[in-house]
Amino acid sequence: MGKLSVLLFVHSFSTIVNAGSGSHSLWVLATYISGETPFPEFTVVVMLDDVQVAYYDSNMKHFIYRFYKLSGGRSLSLSVTVVVGGKRGPRCSVGSGSHSLWALATYINGETPFPEFTVVVMLDDVQVAYYDSNMKHFIYRVNNTPNKMHDDEAQDGAYVFGIIYQSMKERYFHLKHHLNLTEGVQVQQRMSGCEMLDNGEPALIMFKETFNGIFVDHAIYNSMTHFTYDSGTLLVGYYGIRQAYEKALFENVLLPICIKSLKRFLKREKNVVMRKVPPRLRLIKKEVSGGFQVSCLAFGFYPRHINMTLLRDGQPVAEQDLTGGEVLPSGDGTYQLRKSLEVSTEELKKRHNYTCTASHLSLDNKLDVSWESGAERVHLSTLSVLLVMLLIVILLGMFICVMRWRCTASHLELSLQKRERK
Repeated sequence: MGKLSVLLFVHSFSTIVNAGSGSHSLWVLATYISGETPFPEFTVVVMLDDVQVAYYDSNMKHFIYRFYKLSGGRSLSLSVTVVVGGKRGPRCSVGSGSHSLWALATYINGETPFPEFTVVVMLDDVQVAYYDSNMKHFIYRVNNTPNKMHDDEAQDGAYVFGIIYQSMKERYFHLKHHLNLTEGVQVQQRMSGCEMLDNGEPALIMFKETFNGIFVDHAIYNSMTHFTYDSGTLLVGYYGIRQAYEKALFENVLLPICIKSLKRFLKREKNVVMRKVPPRLRLIKKEVSGGFQVSCLAFGFYPRHINMTLLRDGQPVAEQDLTGGEVLPSGDGTYQLRKSLEVSTEELKKRHNYTCTASHLSLDNKLDVSWESGAERVHLSTLSVLLVMLLIVILLGMFICVMRWRCTASHLELSLQKRERK
């Protein structure tokens, strides 16, 4: 057996320290192997903090950029340049935004009142279509109003979801045998779809599947150059011809149909998914047992991505000290976000200044709302003094009026008595 040598090289390009928010780092994990192995001679994994963002090996001889989609329809943009053998390698760059089209499919086996197979189609975060095995045709929703789809759309949908239906049905029988399931209701769910950059170029196509709430498998064709498949613990992974077939199916059939449908839906629904509605910001104070609850509330905004921070004397309050923080739908097509902080009576005496600040795609500048703790108590004391003084003035006025009325009554009585004597 030949000798095998492995050299692991770890290098940090840079570490950025940001006051008040910790630090960020970019790491290159390089491995060089000498000897006969099934692995590439040279591999590089690039890590942004604890997230893998890029990959390179000496077999492919090109860089693979890992694309990640952020909430609110935006994307993480990163440019990386790799130098191999003293020469500058390919540069990978992703655009500044993206849109997505997702099909959420459910296959149910067993006695239930629901259809055997259902599909909900989502454009970004807006439902645009629905299909089930009972109706056997697509319902296109325009502003929540059902409409028939065009023939070519219905044909594309029938083809794609026919593939999904058959594959989920076949997989059900395989998993049923594998898990020794004999009776009961079994639920299989699949999320599949694609993402497109703002310049119209495809970013990725993928699917992820679960069976009775257990992860089954996950495939992604990423940045149009790299196909990966995770078979989980229930299935056997793709090898050789099968992986080549799946990659060809993703690249040449499913991806073009998905991107074409995404562009079509985006053109129709651009007034909905591409609108920008600015948030309204409130800082709410509520007296609770032992002090106050200070809440930042942003509501009525779209898209859903928003940055909101609660500051105390100009410094961000730690997230672990806050409650809430989840972006929720408002029911009118917009979103809301609330973050709350419990302020004790002792803290109130220190008269901190609390500020709620928010930034959003629809805003050129940040929104700010402030409140000074303890100031309300001063205002309350001042108001109490004013109310007492006002009450004294009212009582004094009433006393004077009564005295004048008595004097007037006495004068009238004396006048009447004098007239009677005359």
